[in-house]
Amino acid sequence: MNQGPTYVLRNRSQVLKGILLIIFGAVLVVVTAFDPVEASYLPPGLAALGLVGIASSVFILPRVVVTPAGIETRNWMFRVAVPWNHYRELETKFGMYLVSTDTKDVVASYPGSGGISKGREELGEKHRLGRSTPKSASLPLHTEGTVKHWADMNQAIGLVESVYTHDYLKDKRSKKHQPAPGTRAATEPNFDDPADGAFPRQRTKSVEVMSAASLVVGVALLLVGIGFSFG
Repeated sequence: MNQGPTYVLRNRSQVLKGILLIIFGAVLVVVTAFDPVEASYLPPGLAALGLVGIASSVFILPRVVVTPAGIETRNWMFRVAVPWNHYRELETKFGMYLVSTDTKDVVASYPGSGGISKGREELGEKHRLGRSTPKSASLPLHTEGTVKHWADMNQAIGLVESVYTHDYLKDKRSKKHQPAPGTRAATEPNFDDPADGAFPRQRTKSVEVMSAASLVVGVALLLVGIGFSFG
Protein backbone atom coordinates (compact mmCIF):
# COMPACT_ATOMS: atom_id res chain seq x y z
CA MET A 1 0.00 0.00 0.00
CA ASN A 2 1.14 3.57 -0.71
CA GLN A 3 1.69 5.36 2.54
CA GLY A 4 1.63 9.08 3.09
CA PRO A 5 -0.71 12.03 3.38
CA THR A 6 -3.81 12.76 1.35
CA TYR A 7 -4.34 16.41 0.43
CA VAL A 8 -7.83 17.73 -0.31
CA LEU A 9 -7.66 21.08 -2.11
CA ARG A 10 -10.62 23.41 -2.41
CA ASN A 11 -10.95 26.82 -4.02
CA ARG A 12 -12.27 29.35 -1.50
CA SER A 13 -13.62 31.73 -4.15
CA GLN A 14 -15.64 28.95 -5.79
CA VAL A 15 -17.16 27.92 -2.46
CA LEU A 16 -18.07 31.56 -1.77
CA LYS A 17 -19.86 31.71 -5.13
CA GLY A 18 -21.87 28.66 -4.12
CA ILE A 19 -22.79 30.23 -0.78
CA LEU A 20 -23.92 33.42 -2.55
CA LEU A 21 -26.13 31.37 -4.88
CA ILE A 22 -27.70 29.62 -1.89
CA ILE A 23 -28.29 32.99 -0.20
CA PHE A 24 -29.98 34.21 -3.39
CA GLY A 25 -32.36 31.26 -3.18
CA ALA A 26 -33.11 32.03 0.46
CA VAL A 27 -33.84 35.65 -0.49
CA LEU A 28 -36.45 34.41 -2.99
CA VAL A 29 -38.29 32.61 -0.20
CA VAL A 30 -38.08 35.61 2.15
CA VAL A 31 -39.37 37.99 -0.52
CA THR A 32 -42.28 35.63 -1.15
CA ALA A 33 -43.13 35.67 2.55
CA PHE A 34 -43.65 39.45 2.40
CA ASP A 35 -45.57 39.40 -0.87
CA PRO A 36 -49.31 39.71 -0.14
CA VAL A 37 -50.19 38.56 -3.66
CA GLU A 38 -48.19 35.32 -3.62
CA ALA A 39 -50.37 32.57 -2.15
CA SER A 40 -47.92 29.68 -2.21
CA TYR A 41 -44.39 29.17 -0.99
CA LEU A 42 -44.01 26.05 -3.13
CA PRO A 43 -42.56 27.58 -6.35
CA PRO A 44 -39.86 29.71 -4.68
CA GLY A 45 -39.19 26.95 -2.16
CA LEU A 46 -38.54 24.42 -4.92
CA ALA A 47 -36.43 26.93 -6.82
CA ALA A 48 -34.39 27.67 -3.68
CA LEU A 49 -33.78 23.97 -3.06
CA GLY A 50 -32.79 23.60 -6.70
CA LEU A 51 -30.24 26.39 -6.33
CA VAL A 52 -28.81 24.64 -3.26
CA GLY A 53 -28.29 21.49 -5.31
CA ILE A 54 -26.74 23.37 -8.23
CA ALA A 55 -24.49 25.45 -5.96
CA SER A 56 -23.30 22.34 -4.15
CA SER A 57 -22.49 20.47 -7.35
CA VAL A 58 -20.94 23.31 -9.34
CA PHE A 59 -19.17 25.36 -6.68
CA ILE A 60 -18.89 23.58 -3.32
CA LEU A 61 -18.24 19.87 -3.94
CA PRO A 62 -15.55 20.05 -6.69
CA ARG A 63 -12.05 19.50 -5.32
CA VAL A 64 -8.63 18.13 -6.11
CA VAL A 65 -7.29 15.15 -4.14
CA VAL A 66 -3.54 14.52 -4.12
CA THR A 67 -1.94 11.35 -2.72
CA PRO A 68 1.45 9.64 -3.05
CA ALA A 69 -0.21 7.34 -5.63
CA GLY A 70 -1.64 9.99 -7.92
CA ILE A 71 -4.03 12.89 -8.38
CA GLU A 72 -7.82 13.05 -8.64
CA THR A 73 -10.04 15.84 -9.86
CA ARG A 74 -13.64 15.59 -8.67
CA ASN A 75 -15.89 17.66 -10.88
CA TRP A 76 -19.60 18.27 -11.34
CA MET A 77 -20.38 14.91 -12.93
CA PHE A 78 -17.19 12.89 -13.07
CA ARG A 79 -14.15 11.85 -11.06
CA VAL A 80 -10.88 11.49 -12.95
CA ALA A 81 -7.97 9.63 -11.33
CA VAL A 82 -4.48 9.79 -12.82
CA PRO A 83 -1.58 7.82 -11.29
CA TRP A 84 1.72 9.66 -11.17
CA ASN A 85 3.30 7.52 -13.87
CA HIS A 86 0.70 8.89 -16.32
CA TYR A 87 0.68 12.46 -14.97
CA ARG A 88 2.26 15.15 -17.15
CA GLU A 89 1.26 18.59 -15.86
CA LEU A 90 -1.49 20.95 -14.74
CA GLU A 91 -2.19 23.23 -17.69
CA THR A 92 -3.52 26.69 -16.82
CA LYS A 93 -3.82 28.55 -20.13
CA PHE A 94 -7.63 28.68 -20.01
CA GLY A 95 -8.61 27.54 -16.54
CA MET A 96 -6.95 24.42 -15.15
CA TYR A 97 -6.60 21.09 -16.94
CA LEU A 98 -5.14 17.83 -15.67
CA VAL A 99 -2.89 16.57 -18.48
CA SER A 100 -2.06 12.87 -18.63
CA THR A 101 -0.51 10.62 -21.27
CA ASP A 102 -3.95 9.86 -22.71
CA THR A 103 -5.77 13.18 -22.65
CA LYS A 104 -6.50 16.25 -20.54
CA ASP A 105 -9.41 16.80 -18.19
CA VAL A 106 -10.89 20.01 -16.87
CA VAL A 107 -10.44 20.77 -13.17
CA ALA A 108 -13.80 22.28 -12.23
CA SER A 109 -12.67 23.72 -8.89
CA TYR A 110 -10.21 26.03 -10.69
CA PRO A 111 -12.15 27.40 -13.67
CA GLY A 112 -10.18 30.62 -14.29
CA SER A 113 -6.76 32.18 -14.01
CA GLY A 114 -7.33 34.49 -11.08
CA GLY A 115 -9.96 37.04 -12.08
CA ILE A 116 -10.26 39.82 -9.49
CA SER A 117 -7.28 38.51 -7.55
CA LYS A 118 -5.03 38.64 -10.61
CA GLY A 119 -6.32 42.11 -11.46
CA ARG A 120 -5.40 43.39 -8.01
CA GLU A 121 -1.86 42.13 -8.46
CA GLU A 122 -1.61 43.97 -11.80
CA LEU A 123 -2.63 47.26 -10.14
CA GLY A 124 0.45 47.23 -7.95
CA GLU A 125 1.01 47.99 -4.29
CA LYS A 126 0.52 51.78 -4.58
CA HIS A 127 -3.06 51.52 -5.85
CA ARG A 128 -5.70 51.49 -3.11
CA LEU A 129 -7.25 48.35 -4.61
CA GLY A 130 -3.91 46.70 -5.32
CA ARG A 131 -2.66 43.68 -3.41
CA SER A 132 0.17 44.68 -1.11
CA THR A 133 1.35 41.19 -0.14
CA PRO A 134 1.15 38.41 -2.76
CA LYS A 135 -0.14 35.08 -1.51
CA SER A 136 2.37 32.33 -0.92
CA ALA A 137 2.50 29.84 -3.78
CA SER A 138 3.57 27.01 -1.50
CA LEU A 139 1.74 24.81 0.98
CA PRO A 140 3.46 22.69 3.62
CA LEU A 141 4.03 18.99 3.01
CA HIS A 142 2.90 16.50 5.65
CA THR A 143 3.90 12.96 6.49
CA GLU A 144 0.52 11.33 7.14
CA GLY A 145 -3.23 11.78 7.52
CA THR A 146 -5.81 13.67 5.47
CA VAL A 147 -4.91 17.34 5.12
CA LYS A 148 -7.50 19.83 3.88
CA HIS A 149 -6.36 23.13 2.36
CA TRP A 150 -7.99 26.22 0.96
CA ALA A 151 -5.74 26.74 -2.05
CA ASP A 152 -5.68 29.21 -4.90
CA MET A 153 -4.53 28.06 -8.33
CA ASN A 154 -0.83 28.75 -7.76
CA GLN A 155 -0.86 27.02 -4.38
CA ALA A 156 -2.63 23.97 -5.84
CA ILE A 157 -0.09 23.68 -8.65
CA GLY A 158 2.79 24.12 -6.23
CA LEU A 159 1.57 21.36 -3.91
CA VAL A 160 0.83 18.95 -6.76
CA GLU A 161 4.31 19.44 -8.21
CA SER A 162 5.89 19.07 -4.76
CA VAL A 163 4.10 15.77 -4.07
CA TYR A 164 4.87 14.53 -7.59
CA THR A 165 8.56 15.34 -7.15
CA HIS A 166 8.85 14.23 -3.52
CA ASP A 167 6.72 11.09 -3.47
CA TYR A 168 7.02 9.78 -7.03
CA LEU A 169 10.13 10.99 -8.85
CA LYS A 170 12.34 10.71 -5.79
CA ASP A 171 11.36 7.06 -5.26
CA LYS A 172 11.46 6.30 -8.98
CA ARG A 173 15.02 7.57 -9.30
CA SER A 174 16.12 5.57 -6.30
CA LYS A 175 17.17 2.06 -7.30
CA LYS A 176 16.55 0.65 -3.85
CA HIS A 177 14.88 1.70 -0.61
CA GLN A 178 16.54 1.40 2.74
CA PRO A 179 15.59 -2.02 4.16
CA ALA A 180 14.53 -2.65 7.72
CA PRO A 181 17.27 -4.12 9.94
CA GLY A 182 17.79 -7.81 9.27
CA THR A 183 15.80 -7.85 6.02
CA ARG A 184 16.71 -7.82 2.34
CA ALA A 185 16.63 -4.58 0.42
CA ALA A 186 13.21 -3.81 -1.00
CA THR A 187 12.89 -3.36 -4.72
CA GLU A 188 11.51 -0.18 -6.24
CA PRO A 189 7.73 0.00 -5.80
CA ASN A 190 5.69 -0.71 -8.89
CA PHE A 191 3.56 2.38 -9.42
CA ASP A 192 1.65 0.59 -12.18
CA ASP A 193 0.49 -2.11 -9.78
CA PRO A 194 -2.95 -1.49 -8.19
CA ALA A 195 -1.73 -3.47 -5.17
CA ASP A 196 0.60 -0.56 -4.38
CA GLY A 197 -2.32 1.79 -3.76
CA ALA A 198 -5.89 2.76 -4.54
CA PHE A 199 -5.07 4.05 -8.02
CA PRO A 200 -5.49 1.92 -11.17
CA ARG A 201 -2.77 1.42 -13.76
CA GLN A 202 -4.00 4.17 -16.07
CA ARG A 203 -6.26 7.20 -16.06
CA THR A 204 -9.82 6.30 -15.07
CA LYS A 205 -13.02 8.29 -15.31
CA SER A 206 -16.08 7.47 -13.23
CA VAL A 207 -19.30 9.16 -12.16
CA GLU A 208 -19.00 11.40 -9.10
CA VAL A 209 -22.29 10.16 -7.67
CA MET A 210 -23.02 12.77 -4.99
CA SER A 211 -22.17 15.75 -7.16
CA ALA A 212 -23.98 14.39 -10.22
CA ALA A 213 -27.11 13.59 -8.20
CA SER A 214 -27.03 17.03 -6.59
CA LEU A 215 -26.82 18.69 -10.01
CA VAL A 216 -29.58 16.63 -11.61
CA VAL A 217 -31.96 17.02 -8.67
CA GLY A 218 -31.10 20.71 -8.35
CA VAL A 219 -31.84 21.47 -12.00
CA ALA A 220 -35.07 19.44 -11.84
CA LEU A 221 -36.32 21.29 -8.73
CA LEU A 222 -35.40 24.65 -10.24
CA LEU A 223 -37.31 23.89 -13.44
CA VAL A 224 -40.34 22.59 -11.53
CA GLY A 225 -40.32 25.70 -9.32
CA ILE A 226 -40.18 27.96 -12.39
CA GLY A 227 -42.93 25.93 -14.02
CA PHE A 228 -45.24 26.35 -10.99
CA SER A 229 -44.52 30.09 -10.98
CA PHE A 230 -45.76 30.51 -14.52
CA GLY A 231 -48.41 27.81 -14.34
